[in-house]
Amino acid sequence: MTGNDAAHDIRRLIPRFDHLKWKMAAAGIVIGLVSGLLVVVYRLGIEYGTDASRWIYARIRETPWLIAPWAVAAVAAALAIAWMVGKEPMAGGSGIPQTNGVVICGLKMRWQTILPVRFVGGLLGALFGLSLGREGPSIQIGASGAQCVSPRLRGRRPEG
Repeated sequence: MTGNDAAHDIRRLIPRFDHLKWKMAAAGIVIGLVSGLLVVVYRLGIEYGTDASRWIYARIRETPWLIAPWAVAAVAAALAIAWMVGKEPMAGGSGIPQTNGVVICGLKMRWQTILPVRFVGGLLGALFGLSLGREGPSIQIGASGAQCVSPRLRGRRPEG
């Protein structure tokens, strides 16, 4: 291969590289927007749930007999959360180790089940006044959103 051939090959690859660079940037923006939107909705839901739990606990303080139906509802919510996490174990815990396992170790994460379990579990937990970590679940929700969108941007069907 002569110097001219190499230069010609490089000149031919530069437009492809520029196209790929812009395509990847656009995909990154779309994935960032989808993931960010999911996390914002999740965090707003948790804030509303926390506000609702404060209001409900204030009503229970004023009307103590409300503690019985609230306790039944809390047990039902706990059982529902336990059932959901039993169906999707990757949605339990922080979310950061699970996401690291996907990125670093190649574990599989089923975004179709993780998103609803994280959303519903987090909202139920906040509604009953549980202390929830926000960063870990937010990271896993964002990663699940990215896992949903990225195959579509490449013209493939999402796994699952």
